[in-house]
Amino acid sequence: LYPEPSHGKRRARQYAFLGKATIETYNKLQELYPATGKVSLIRLNEPQSAFVEAFRRKDLKDKGKVSIWKDTKIAMTTHTPESAAFPHFETQMLKDNIGYDVMDVVDCPFPDFNLALYLAEFSDVINGVSEEHAAVSAQKTLPGKKIEGIVNGSDPNQWKSKSLLDLENEIGRSNISGNNLCRIAIGSKKGLNAYIEKKFGTSFS
Repeated sequence: LYPEPSHGKRRARQYAFLGKATIETYNKLQELYPATGKVSLIRLNEPQSAFVEAFRRKDLKDKGKVSIWKDTKIAMTTHTPESAAFPHFETQMLKDNIGYDVMDVVDCPFPDFNLALYLAEFSDVINGVSEEHAAVSAQKTLPGKKIEGIVNGSDPNQWKSKSLLDLENEIGRSNISGNNLCRIAIGSKKGLNAYIEKKFGTSFS
């Protein structure tokens, strides 16, 4: 999945293939099934998918208003502030191996092409996977960008039990202790066990 070296030609070609294949697959689906219409939103999971945006912009340049990508909104998700999640490549190497046509659309003026910064520039929303991660990313890895702290791409409240939501409303989230969370978790497991016992005649020990 991740061939070495991390910033080498093979890795760059792999990422570019993912990007081009995504655009061409959707284009083909629209050709076969015109009723699918234009793509209104695409979520790009990790900066490694930045070439999807690059090839989307190339499609716009080539086709103009008839492109199904004309009004597409981009939702970017990043999962970690570690350097491995923010790949970069020599711009000239990308031109030689990916193609001048798409890199001309990218129009990177720097000798080093940072996929995360490029994708963030054209994203309508950027999601981190927690409030802490969003804060760190906004300071260190994507400075100046507004990053939403959500639970792994979802509404955090959807993952909370009613007991936890009730306690948050009662005392406030910042006042909830580890002991509170432990009691809630034990109570949830007891409720699950009762359901399994009633439904299937067995339970966890």
